[in-house]
Amino acid sequence: QIQDLDDFTESINMLIYGDTGAGKTVFGSKLPKLLIIEAEKGTISAKRAGSKAKVWSINDWNDMVEVYEYLSYGEHGFEWIMIDSLTNLQQRCLRSIMKDQLDKNPTRDRFIPQLQDYFKWQLMFKEMIKDINELPVNVLWTAQAMVRENPEGEDIVLPLIEGKDYQIASWACAQMDVVAHLRTEKVRG
Repeated sequence: QIQDLDDFTESINMLIYGDTGAGKTVFGSKLPKLLIIEAEKGTISAKRAGSKAKVWSINDWNDMVEVYEYLSYGEHGFEWIMIDSLTNLQQRCLRSIMKDQLDKNPTRDRFIPQLQDYFKWQLMFKEMIKDINELPVNVLWTAQAMVRENPEGEDIVLPLIEGKDYQIASWACAQMDVVAHLRTEKVRG
């Protein structure tokens, strides 16, 4: 469909990552008409900061699928959604796969994924990021931070997203319009 550029709008996809307590949730909680998808504890900081956001707590990957289905209908009234956090959401995805595999084969180790589980995990996780980012709503993802060594031997700080050393974390960053590392510093006073 061809439309005038003046009528064309595009949603924003952001990823903010940092250590616990750096202020990611508080930062996001200031966004207008916000729905927080709580995949980890810490949303109380948004309440303490005076946020008027709505909260949807998820307990497992199936809950996140339900969130996506709800948001995909488009009649929800939110300008922004914040997924807090991508790090925990990824772990919920793996737990879901492991549970399904254990249901099929009760003799399997419930804690140790097999090679095919990792591949499925990465594909499911990447698909969810792409699907959420394509929704007609602004999205803020939060993530914890990790330090890795780049090929030159220098430390780099990335979102704590596991997979293929830091290739999945780099891929996730490439899916965003804005990526920011939030950190706190001690100020001498």
